[in-house]
Amino acid sequence: MKKFAMAFACAILAAGMMTGCGDVDENKTPAEIKAEAANWDTAKIEKQMEAYKKAIEAKAAELKKAADELAAVPLDKKLGEEGKKAAAKVAEVTKSLDNLKAGLEAYAEALKAKMAK
Repeated sequence: MKKFAMAFACAILAAGMMTGCGDVDENKTPAEIKAEAANWDTAKIEKQMEAYKKAIEAKAAELKKAADELAAVPLDKKLGEEGKKAAAKVAEVTKSLDNLKAGLEAYAEALKAKMAK
């Protein structure tokens, strides 16, 4: 029960952190981000990059927590339901983190293109 309460508290904290991260949309493709940012000024792009950096930090902390939970699963239960759930969570958070990193990179490229003009 203690582990569940701690996990729940961490999830609430992470959700709160993500809520404060501005308009971070990890489902946008890099192409969509570049097209959108092409019409923005450099200050807006930089602000969005900061929001992505904060979201990445929060997601990295979430990934560490998920990886620790997977590591805590006893070896004889890794192939069972408990292990599969923990592994799925790690995969889900990793994919989300990768999407955020790709978004940040797209904003960085858009900023670089703006500054080259």
